[in-house]
Amino acid sequence: MKTRVFGTIAFVLLTSASIVRAQSFTFVTKASPPAMRVGGTTATGQPYGATATSSTRETMMAGKKKTGTQNCITMTQSPNNKVFDSHAMCLVTEADGTYNSVLGCSSVGQGTTACWGRMTGQTGVYANRTGVVSSTGKDGVRTGSGQWDQ
Repeated sequence: MKTRVFGTIAFVLLTSASIVRAQSFTFVTKASPPAMRVGGTTATGQPYGATATSSTRETMMAGKKKTGTQNCITMTQSPNNKVFDSHAMCLVTEADGTYNSVLGCSSVGQGTTACWGRMTGQTGVYANRTGVVSSTGKDGVRTGSGQWDQ
C-alpha cells in the first residue's frame, strides 16, 4: 500500500514538474505585402509559386506582451503529390531571442489557411528549446498559439 501511495505521489510530482516547464503562448501577425512572389500556373491550370513575407508580431506569454518580427518563405506543393497545400519556414525575432518554425499549411475555405508545425529555438531565451505551433490566417493577418516543450 505504501509503495502504491509513494508511486502515485512521485508520478504526480514528476508530471506537474514537466507541465510547469512547458510554456504556452498566443500570437497575432500582420503581414506587409509580399516582398517577393514567384510562380505561375501549370499546364493544367493549377497555381504554383513561392512568396517571401515580413510581418509584425505580438506575442502573449506568461501574461506579458512581446513584440517582434516574423519573416517567412512559403511555397506551394505539387498538386499530385502533397499532404499540405503549402509549406512555410519562418524566422521569429524578438528582443529576448530568435527561433525558426517549419509549417505545413492547408486551405480551409474562403481564403483562409490553417498551419501546423514545429519550432526550434536559436538564440536568447529560446536557445536549445523546441515546441509546436498552429495558426489560421486570411488577408495577411494570422492568429495562433504554441507551446515550448522545455
